[in-house]
Amino acid sequence: MIAPILAAAAILAIPSQDAGVTYSDYSFGFQTSLPTGWMLDRTRFVAADGGTGVLRGQVATGGRTVEFVVYRTKTDQPFSEWFAEFERSLAAIEGTTRVESRKLDPAADAVAAIEVDALLSVPVKRLHHVTRMNPTTYLVISFAAVGGEPEQVQKLTSEFTTAAQSVRLLCSPEADERLAKALDRGAEEARRTNAAAADRATATDELHYFVRLKGETVGHASFQASREVMEKKAGLRVRERSWRFDGDERAQYSRTDLFASFNGLTELIESQVTQLTAQKGGEPTATTTLDQCIREGDTLFSSFSTSERPDRADSRPPMTVGPAYLSLAWFRRVPRIIEEREGVEFGFAVYDPTIRAQTTQVVRFLGRRASAGGTRPARTYEIREGYAPSGAILQVDDDGNMLSYEAGDMMLQRAAKSAVDERFAARQRPYDAKLRAAARK
Repeated sequence: MIAPILAAAAILAIPSQDAGVTYSDYSFGFQTSLPTGWMLDRTRFVAADGGTGVLRGQVATGGRTVEFVVYRTKTDQPFSEWFAEFERSLAAIEGTTRVESRKLDPAADAVAAIEVDALLSVPVKRLHHVTRMNPTTYLVISFAAVGGEPEQVQKLTSEFTTAAQSVRLLCSPEADERLAKALDRGAEEARRTNAAAADRATATDELHYFVRLKGETVGHASFQASREVMEKKAGLRVRERSWRFDGDERAQYSRTDLFASFNGLTELIESQVTQLTAQKGGEPTATTTLDQCIREGDTLFSSFSTSERPDRADSRPPMTVGPAYLSLAWFRRVPRIIEEREGVEFGFAVYDPTIRAQTTQVVRFLGRRASAGGTRPARTYEIREGYAPSGAILQVDDDGNMLSYEAGDMMLQRAAKSAVDERFAARQRPYDAKLRAAARK
């Protein structure tokens, strides 16, 4: 089980203006340094030429943009051939006036850069850095400046150089093989789960947790699993709710509702995040985002909407699931389904509402270890994304229900409902009425 407050916190962290931020994409396996003063969004998108966009953003003051796009080929081809095709595609874009390329590592023949000038309604300069990650995967980092002012171009060149020179690949033939074996094990566990889902689905009472950030208690979360019937289909239902408070002026409420049918063919994911801001002498303001994903057979259909534009949902391209795909409801219960083989890794493809795409999650049983605040050792797991060197630590009780979950500076720890109410009921009350009013709209 992984509570929604952690995912919601990731959303808040996307717009970043921190100096020297290192961006890591553990699903595709690379790291690089990001420029300062930029607003960044890691929601997946489909690039204009069909690549998979993994990051995009713009400088807070406007005028410069960045995109990270990953391209996959069906067969292995020499880097020079793929690079030449990509260069020709850039030259064919309307308004392009100049394309100049150079190999950055002629010996390896796997890294190159392209500079493009274009004239649309205003001059545009684009800088592209290309890295061959493996025989069939390419990473392209693209910076652009609109307007052609010398100061903008100078800043663009500096930021591009920093990002390009700091690219580090986390994937390797050895890491690829390790991940592939984990996914094979995960596919077998997913098959077993779907075959015996009705027997493995167990209900739990509502469980409560304190949410701690850097040691400070900043909110609370709850979790409940049940067997239910939705649209005449029996399945596993999971409900998660969480509150996180930022001083006395702001709060964040997260609601996650999950359902997975026992036949393994239908899934429903709803992830809603509401940002609330207190107003002097008036009721709080509320802004809500809602990600919805439905699975039918081997296909996921997702959409995204906001309270500011509720009638205009952003639909994503359909996604096909593979044999290692595990519904999010069951992934929340993963300690109940994988074998307790210490050190053995199980990989699953899971839908992640924070980026609206599938990610690879690897689960490893670490044995029984001392539990946070507990009196006896608890079953302990590491959960990491793809190529990440390490991950979050999950501890569960003998029934497989979460005792604690620690990821970086954030921690969830089991608590009594009475303790949660005593700590947060009064603080939460001013926001509850606004939430109820918003739900009725």
